[in-house]
Order: sequence, then structure tokens, then C-alpha cells
Amino acid sequence: MMFESDKFKASSMMETVTVSDLKHEELVAFVEFIYSDGSMLSENAKQHAVSLYRAAAEYEIPHLGDLCRNVLISSLNSSNALKVLALSENPSDNALSDAALKVIKTHQRTIFASAEFEAFVVHHPILTVKIFKFISAVCHPIHHPAYYSHIFNY
Repeated sequence: MMFESDKFKASSMMETVTVSDLKHEELVAFVEFIYSDGSMLSENAKQHAVSLYRAAAEYEIPHLGDLCRNVLISSLNSSNALKVLALSENPSDNALSDAALKVIKTHQRTIFASAEFEAFVVHHPILTVKIFKFISAVCHPIHHPAYYSHIFNY
């Protein structure tokens, strides 16, 4: 597959990009986005938001990442919040992470009782700590810096 690279247009050279980590349907959605005006994701691309989000990070296409993040946030629920939280770590995406953490907090009883959470704890111990710190800070405002703002005038 060949993509014309902006930095080589003047010399009319072409850069070859090998995309081996996408399935056929995901690759079709990726190529559709590349050759579109980029203003929005097609319905086909929305179905592959996770894969396209990863591809956006790997191939340094920030606008694609932003569009995919919006789709992922709008589709967050108790059944996918842990996966989205893990996805938000690479690349580090605070907006996606915060949205996933809020959903996890809202549905913590259901999520913490699931087999998926048991596996998540084993595979993502640092993220598990992050979840509990987030829930603790939300549940106990004394641990949140804003709680002290009237004392320190910030």
C-alpha cells in the first residue's frame, strides 16, 4: 500500500507504509478515512473505533485518534469500561481514561463482581490501583486537592 507523504511531495517520492496489524475490514475503514476529508468517521469506521484508535497512535494521525476517542467515550458502558481504560494507557489519553473511570465508578458493584474484573486485576495491577484511587478521591473529597482550596486560596 502506498500513501503519498507531504514531506516528499516536492520530490515526488512515495513512502511505503506496511499496515500488518489491522484486519481486512479495519484496513478498509482506515484507508477510507485517509482518503476522506477527515471531518467525521463513517459508520464503518465507527464499528472499528478501537483498532483505528490504536492505528491513529501508531501512525501519528491525531485527528483520527480524536474522532475515535469521541466514539469510544459515547459508547462507554459497564461492559466495555475496563477495556477502554486499558486502551487509554497506550497512548496515554487522560480524557479517555477519565471517562472510563467515571463509568467504572458509576457501575462499580457490577464491574467488581465480574470475572472480567478478576482478570483485569491480574493483567493490569497499576490500572487497578488507579481505579481505586479515583473512586476513593471521588467518594472522599478530603483526599482531593480542591477540598483544600479555601485554606490555600487556589
